[in-house]
Amino acid sequence: MSPELPLRGIHLPDPVGWWPPAPGWWMLAIIIIATMVIAIRWYRNYQRRMAVYYSARHELEQVKQRYQQSHDTRQLSRELSVVLRRVAISIASREQAAGLIGESWLTFLDNVIDKPLFDSDIGRQLLTAPYQPIQATDVEALLGICEQWLMLASRKKQVSHA
Repeated sequence: MSPELPLRGIHLPDPVGWWPPAPGWWMLAIIIIATMVIAIRWYRNYQRRMAVYYSARHELEQVKQRYQQSHDTRQLSRELSVVLRRVAISIASREQAAGLIGESWLTFLDNVIDKPLFDSDIGRQLLTAPYQPIQATDVEALLGICEQWLMLASRKKQVSHA
């Protein structure tokens, strides 16, 4: 035997490249992208709902200021109804909310938030205040339920039935 054999060194295979990624990485990328798209859509819808709420709160504050200057409950009830109707139209469709009057308007407002705020003597003042003497309206209670309705309605995504 010869002391030197013609042996070659051990050759390792080429290292695995980073491209193309394994199927698991593709699935992870798809899941991350889908999650980001869903989160962005949710955030935009949330911002839109909150913009409606903050705008309505601002209008409600202006209505309160005008009432404090004039103490006219007739004007207050009309302006409150206008603010509530604007919010209702932005939550529901114009066809569902714009043409409602009287008891059907109050029922619609209660159905939006699934809580009977306007199915009470205080809530009915929204309808009767324009025709009552100034002293007969509980202004603070009426403003309170309108604020509560705005807060609860801002959490609603869309109203599908009235």
